[in-house]
Amino acid sequence: MQVLKEDFIVLEQFYPNAQIDSQQICLSLNNNTLTVNGIEKSVRVSPYISENGYVMLPLRELATALPNLEVAWDKERNTACLYTADRWHDLLAEIPLESQTASFHGQPLALREPATEKDGRTFLSLRDAANICGIRNSEITWDAETQTVRIDKDFITYT
Repeated sequence: MQVLKEDFIVLEQFYPNAQIDSQQICLSLNNNTLTVNGIEKSVRVSPYISENGYVMLPLRELATALPNLEVAWDKERNTACLYTADRWHDLLAEIPLESQTASFHGQPLALREPATEKDGRTFLSLRDAANICGIRNSEITWDAETQTVRIDKDFITYT
């Protein structure tokens, strides 16, 4: 047995190619760049603060910065679908626009703020996006002075 991280135990005989992928992701309000491990990437839209005071993140931009995630749009249902981008291609979440409830692993998940559409992108509150993507509150930092969200997360990836 190999301990990869304090609360992740992977049995080598079942997952011999498991590895830790450390990510530091930074997004700033009113800034169309996303920084992943120090490398800046231009994005179409930037985060904003909702009328209720929630930091709203562009879901597709966040998902592309995280390992093994992808977003698909279901036009008929007006719903963003989040999948694992691995060999299993599992459906993680279905997030309908303007709804207080998403579906996470087939179970209802109450959202702090409904998903919204802005500039052709789906936005989700920081905490809701973090919940769905397996990011803990302790792995998120909000810098009010620079209006920047920083996520420091160790992901387990399988090759």
